[in-house]
Amino acid sequence: MASLLDVYSRNDNKSREYLLLRSQLQHYWNRNNVAAIASIEEALKLYGEDDELLSFAIELASSTGSKINGFSAGDLAEKILSQNPDNQFALRVMAETLINEQRWNEAYDMCKSFIEKPDASLESYFNFIDVCIELKKNDEAWNTVASLYNEKSDNEAVIQEYIKVLIAIGKKDEASSLIDSLIVTSSSKMKSFLYYERSFIVKSDDEIFASLRSSLTSNPRNSDSLFRLYSIYLEKKDYRKAQYYLKQVVALNPSNERYLKLNSELELLINR
Repeated sequence: MASLLDVYSRNDNKSREYLLLRSQLQHYWNRNNVAAIASIEEALKLYGEDDELLSFAIELASSTGSKINGFSAGDLAEKILSQNPDNQFALRVMAETLINEQRWNEAYDMCKSFIEKPDASLESYFNFIDVCIELKKNDEAWNTVASLYNEKSDNEAVIQEYIKVLIAIGKKDEASSLIDSLIVTSSSKMKSFLYYERSFIVKSDDEIFASLRSSLTSNPRNSDSLFRLYSIYLEKKDYRKAQYYLKQVVALNPSNERYLKLNSELELLINR
């Protein structure tokens, strides 16, 4: 892909194709999202509301939590949907935007429409289940995840969603038994997830911290565990320790505006 980029750059380093390819290379290959965002922003300024450029901009904004030329992933999805209301990718991003903005009732209607399609993705089912949990539609969440688990009990993502729902609806003993049966033979990433979820089952502070430490030992880049430790220390008003963990979350998600905002707010608390 890099050699193809060289060919484009020799011909016209301001062409639409070159700027899109450069942004994709920076995002997927170099993992340099700051540069990728700059490239796609330049492309959009030059070529306007091109569907392919907008689609990649949405993906970039969604995966990094950043704005592109001042527009969030949801804003960009609305641009595409104004031109093509049936664009499935943009519709999925809109659903995720509604979830991120905690507009649960709107998200419920959209997510439900997705899982009614014959080719519904697992991610669509997971989004629907998560929204049901937030709306306390526990029976709907349980029936959906149990059906998935019966069909795909060997799929790690399905197992994870199943455990999350067990805990959310109060079936903690079942969740604990399943975690115990999986934790020894699981991969490092799965083990990290299992320890993280165990932290919601155990009761004492010592057990919670032990679970989260084990989660990070298995996967030091587990943002969920790092963020939970930040939240715990923030609640305890131990702002220095909260900052220690939040800074690691920010380092893993350097373009995520939510985490950057929380970090700025924490700085104010520390310097007050």
